[in-house]
Order: sequence, then structure tokens, then C-alpha cells
Amino acid sequence: MGINKLVLSNQLAAELYRNSLVLPLQISGKKSTLPPETTQTENDNDGLPFASIGNNTKKILILQKAENHTHIADDQLQFLIKILAACGLGLADVAIVNQAKYPTADFKEMNAFFNAKNVLLFDIEPAGFGLPMRFPHFQVQSFDGSSFLYAPSLQELATNTTAKKACWAALKKLFNI
Repeated sequence: MGINKLVLSNQLAAELYRNSLVLPLQISGKKSTLPPETTQTENDNDGLPFASIGNNTKKILILQKAENHTHIADDQLQFLIKILAACGLGLADVAIVNQAKYPTADFKEMNAFFNAKNVLLFDIEPAGFGLPMRFPHFQVQSFDGSSFLYAPSLQELATNTTAKKACWAALKKLFNI
């Protein structure tokens, strides 16, 4: 048999190409993992405490408010994807959480679940997220083993050139770009 007719099982293909071509499958489960661009962890489906978009492979938690959306508005998601791409990141690297769905959740609760090394707070006051400090927009702040960046809403950043430039400067500092 030639190499062109080689057949790999799903499990073997997932193991061989774990970090490049295919995502690992839930071998023992009933379904495969969705691509990172559409991964959504729903708390009522999987029994997990927080619903998010992304795989959180680089332990980056992004919090924003989207009152009328499950996760995030489409236009804001597209803008956020552009920001991530400029930082050399993708949706697989982060976990995007709609804080409007968890108004009482604080840093300790979310960090216990996401184990975030970097946290981006879009239009969420640091003190309102359970941090024992206040700091201005675009200042990178360290606390309890994590680095935080507080910024205006994604909607405001998309339309305010000055804020967008300040955010980019802070992101370069946060991610050592």
C-alpha cells in the first residue's frame, strides 16, 4: 500500500496533528471539538460555571458586556479578532466572556476557572470585577499573578482613534510586542 492510500483513525490523526492541522477529538465522548473560531462552552450544556468563546490556550481572559447577546455582538467580535491578530493571537488563545451574564462573578471566581495570566477588561471597572484597586484605562496592572488591562468598550475603541492608539500601546506592553 502506498502512502497516498494510508488511512488514519480519528484518534491517531488527532494525536499526530494535535497542535497544527486538527483539533483533539473527544474520543470518549459523543462529539468532536468545534474549531476555535466557533467554540462555545455553554454552562448549561457542559455543566461548566462560565460560558465563553475560545479555547483559552494562552490563558488570556477577555471580559466585556453585551447585554442583548449571548456572548458578544458580531461587529465587536470582528473588531476584537482584528485586535487579537495584530497581537499575534487568535480566538483559540483566549476566552471571551460576557460579563453581563455573570454580574456577581468576580476575579477570584473566574480566575479559579480560567487560570488567566492576562485579563482584558473592556468597559468593566477593575473594582467592579473584585480587584482591590482602581487604575485608569490603558494602564497594565499586575495583581495576584495576573496582568490586567482596563479599556473602554470595544464599540468605543472601534470609533475613537485616540483610544484605539492608546489601547494598542498598552497591548504591546502587555504582550511584549
